[in-house]
Amino acid sequence: MSADAALLITASGVSIKGSSGEGEPVLIDNTIALNGDENKGGAHESFILRCDAGKNGRCCKTAYKLYDKVVTAILIRATQLLGSEYMEGSDRTEIGSDGNWNQWVRGRELVEEVFPNNEVVCPWKI
Repeated sequence: MSADAALLITASGVSIKGSSGEGEPVLIDNTIALNGDENKGGAHESFILRCDAGKNGRCCKTAYKLYDKVVTAILIRATQLLGSEYMEGSDRTEIGSDGNWNQWVRGRELVEEVFPNNEVVCPWKI
């Protein structure tokens, strides 16, 4: 998943930083941690996705800043690759959003661009 996240970040054209909004994002086998760039479109809340699903029950509000495109694309891609399995052990059984599926259009388009042979579907029950 971390290699796919790197592809999505590169293709997005969005300046992505580490979870604090500075430095480099963490893209390793068991953790993806990133934020937007405060100097280029803004950082907001840290996005952290771990293979230890018990720690994935928190939310990440992006305030629709530029890095929202990358966050939603990574969540869509994680669902394509892993289904909802990476949510096991957390307090949730699937990804959720306080937005609606139409608000994920930039992330959907990014996944379709980078992985054109994979169907993009909503990662939660509509």
